[in-house]
Amino acid sequence: MRTGPYLTVASAAKRSALTVQTVNASLDQLQRLGIVEEATGRRRGRVFVYRAYMDILSDGAGTNAARS
Repeated sequence: MRTGPYLTVASAAKRSALTVQTVNASLDQLQRLGIVEEATGRRRGRVFVYRAYMDILSDGAGTNAARS
């Protein structure tokens, strides 16, 4: 997830050469630990977000727009 804050199970499986089951289990564990969040609310085609990365990217985003 260092290359982008969004990740699907299928893309992670393809890029890592791991099985879909392994990726699902890993992402479920990361979700329980609060490292990633599932963003779609679906059971299939889920998209996971690396929340800390998104928080860093959005930190102060509104302040620059207000100054312009």
